[in-house]
Amino acid sequence: RVLWTLVNRGDAVANGTQLVVAAPSGGARWFDCYRGTELTARVALGTDGAAATASLSFPLGGGGYGCALQTGREAPDGALSAFLAQMAAMTKAPLDSYSAQWRVMQQRLRPVPPSPPAASPPPGAVALPAAHSFLFSTRGLEIEGDDAHGVDAQFPWEEAPRREHSHTLAVPPLFIDRHPVTTANYSAYRRATGYAPKDHLNWLSNWRPGWPFTTPPGPAPLPPKSPPPRMADWPVTYVSLDEVISGNLG
Repeated sequence: RVLWTLVNRGDAVANGTQLVVAAPSGGARWFDCYRGTELTARVALGTDGAAATASLSFPLGGGGYGCALQTGREAPDGALSAFLAQMAAMTKAPLDSYSAQWRVMQQRLRPVPPSPPAASPPPGAVALPAAHSFLFSTRGLEIEGDDAHGVDAQFPWEEAPRREHSHTLAVPPLFIDRHPVTTANYSAYRRATGYAPKDHLNWLSNWRPGWPFTTPPGPAPLPPKSPPPRMADWPVTYVSLDEVISGNLG
């Protein structure tokens, strides 16, 4: 099989012959693998009467892409047929039929179910009264100097992502941990549950010997069961957002 990829750097549609290729002596089939269709090649004969070249014609949209595939004479196998069908569906509308105007991608908060209500503060937690007019204010730090690029986060009361966020919220009464979860707390949780993520790349990296100056070669090993003694009271870091949301931090 031979594959050719093309790019039309002009603004106008390019019709007609796009490729002239050597025609295999044993015959071949050609496909427009961008539009997912079979091509009918125009074959030119050589002086010996055998097929010499094959001209492949298909439209190439302005600023668009093209792709031609040459196979043997056999019918397409299942994988190729599925790929061609997928490309035909994806490219049903030409690229230039879509708007070139940039639009910011909208963000949606992932719902997080509240924790089961408790009558009294859990161990290590304190009660906070309700705040009916809590001013939520935060600011992101990005290299972009304005909000025109859709940077940072978008909260439900905002029309688009932005760097600065300010909103008055009603916060119900809640219990909050008096101190952050420490590495010692998390170590005890690991020992009690045997928990380890399926992908432990960078998981508890600062527990590993030599961090941050040495990185062992090959696949990342599991970190030690206990943090370095000097870090016992440090807040645990290098854990996943899902662990934080689920509360599985010890």
